[in-house]
Amino acid sequence: MRRHEEHDTESTLQQFRTDQADAAGRRRPRVLGRMLAVTLLALGSARGDPLGAELGTFPHGDRMVSVFRIDETVSDAPDQDAFAIELAYRLNAFTAREGFEACARICRSNDGARWGATLITIGSHAACPQTRICPSGTVPTDVDIHSHLRVERYRPSALDGIFLVRHYSYRELVHTDPEQFSPGDFRTGPGYMVNRQTLLFQDGESDVRLVWRMGEGATHRP
Repeated sequence: MRRHEEHDTESTLQQFRTDQADAAGRRRPRVLGRMLAVTLLALGSARGDPLGAELGTFPHGDRMVSVFRIDETVSDAPDQDAFAIELAYRLNAFTAREGFEACARICRSNDGARWGATLITIGSHAACPQTRICPSGTVPTDVDIHSHLRVERYRPSALDGIFLVRHYSYRELVHTDPEQFSPGDFRTGPGYMVNRQTLLFQDGESDVRLVWRMGEGATHRP
């Protein structure tokens, strides 16, 4: 059963996925158009970082937010669900290790023979950007995948704070429901979400299905 707790994240980009809303399930987006995509296409120099190489940055208010590349993979999985399962294990492993959300656009070669994805993060508990970044030889589909935290409460970082609707004191915790799609997930188009227990797919609030139980032992490609 889904818990009805306060979910307090604000998204400021149409292309941006966040996983909490205000108490009424509303969000107040301020559209920045294609700024994120343009910024990420103008790739800066890669540098070593615990989260991976920095792909680029995008502006959020008076702050520049860095986007980090976690991994890149290409697969001959038989279908999109099978590829999403491969990605789910990679994303879940990152979130378990680092404690942040991670995400990727699902991409495919023009001949339909191969799937691809570039896994990214901004190092936030609350949000992960939707981009159209793909490995060479593949193009973006309209579907993405993202991970949810493995905890129901977290202490927000300074970065999280710029996406949250209200201010949290250093003693307060943000409450979230990691095993469910958020209202924001449904607003950003079809996609997969992986949590500690399951991989789910949604194409609207009335179309949610279980794709895989994460304990069933599937493996991702090395």
